[in-house]
Amino acid sequence: MAPVKIPASHLYLLQRAGAATLSTLGAEGTLLIMDHADSDTYLVLRCVVRRVRKEGAIAHLNRLTKLNMGLDRWYGGAVDDDPAGSAERIIIHLKPERIYAT
Repeated sequence: MAPVKIPASHLYLLQRAGAATLSTLGAEGTLLIMDHADSDTYLVLRCVVRRVRKEGAIAHLNRLTKLNMGLDRWYGGAVDDDPAGSAERIIIHLKPERIYAT
C-alpha cells in the first residue's frame, strides 16, 4: 500500500499549535484536526495504532508546553500539580491509512 500524503493545502494544520480530537469509535480510529478560524477546513486521518507507551510522556508533554505556551512544565506550570497522581499520560504512535481533507 502506498503511503498516504497530507495535501499541501492542509499541512498548516499540523504545523501550528492547536487541538485534535481522537476517536476510537468504529473499526478504524479517527484523528480529526480542525482549523478553528474556519470550521469548514479540516483533516480526518483514519489510522491504526502502531504503539502506545508511557515512557517519556511527561517529558514530551513538557516539551510541547514549552513550544506552544512558553512555560517550562505542564504540571505546576500550565496547570496545577496533580497531587493525587491520578493523571496518566501516554504517547500514541499512529499510522495514517486514509486521509480526508476538506
